[in-house]
Amino acid sequence: MFRQDRTNPSTAVSNWRGRHDASKGWPSTAVSTWLNGGLFGGGLSYATTGSPTLRTHGLYTSLHWTGSGNFEIVANPDSITFDVFVVSGAGGGGGYVASGPNYGGGGGGAGGAKAWTSQTLGIATHTATVGGGGAGGDDSSGTVGTDSSFAISGGSTLLTKGGGKGARGNVAGGTGGSGGGGGGFNGKAGGAGNAGSISGQGNDGGSGSSFEAIESGGGGGMGGAGSNAESGAGGNGGAFGTNAYADGTTSGTGVGAWAGGGGGGDNTGTNQGDGGGAGAGGAGVAGAANSGSGGGGCSTSDNAAAGGSGAVVIRWLTP
Repeated sequence: MFRQDRTNPSTAVSNWRGRHDASKGWPSTAVSTWLNGGLFGGGLSYATTGSPTLRTHGLYTSLHWTGSGNFEIVANPDSITFDVFVVSGAGGGGGYVASGPNYGGGGGGAGGAKAWTSQTLGIATHTATVGGGGAGGDDSSGTVGTDSSFAISGGSTLLTKGGGKGARGNVAGGTGGSGGGGGGFNGKAGGAGNAGSISGQGNDGGSGSSFEAIESGGGGGMGGAGSNAESGAGGNGGAFGTNAYADGTTSGTGVGAWAGGGGGGDNTGTNQGDGGGAGAGGAGVAGAANSGSGGGGCSTSDNAAAGGSGAVVIRWLTP
């Protein structure tokens, strides 16, 4: 191809037509952004950091961050708006009580998970922050998950709260995006969901057993509250929820399923609570990475399990 910069050196870069010389017009950007409307289509042009996964599905294009990064809009002449889904890190499960009977630990609460539609993003750099999961407890409750957010430059920060910690045997479950399960000692209460007065991001954890003072409650999930413990069994984690922004699916085993609660433990290692699906841990099992799902409480003298980290997803109608 002939060199347009030499043939007509005074011509603006925006008037060049051949892709051979596109790098001279915009040398600091990835090729994917040139073809995404920037120099050739006149549509949405952007750059990213943090290595999000780019997908096209149905009518939409999406970006899915599993670690923190930026979304820089360079041009948006069609005034495209964006849907945003934010999932925080989940709480870790509760541990046993070393100084007394090995009461089970409560399941970790799922990270808060919430969608916002039709968001306007200006020509600026917007920031995705992905929270980590909380650690499981030893002779202690678990730890709370870390918040995730999408900060719109010059506008709102779309934020959810980390999942509540699963409780050790004689402690109430922690508050969070979804609440952690209560410990198995005299029916300790589960933690409350929707922390930070952010409605619609999660549900409450279940309470520990009031029957034998051993079994613990399940952590809350995006799709429902954690179950209370029963005689002989820890409570199940609250159900996962669904969101199709990442890949267009809402399957219970795919990218469209999120934020189940961790299962509550008991004293025996048997009949313990199950996780709430979508990567949530049953008793003693960790929540899956980037699922926002809770870690399971301990059901023996072993340590409890960690909660899963979160994610941020945006999507827009493909021009």
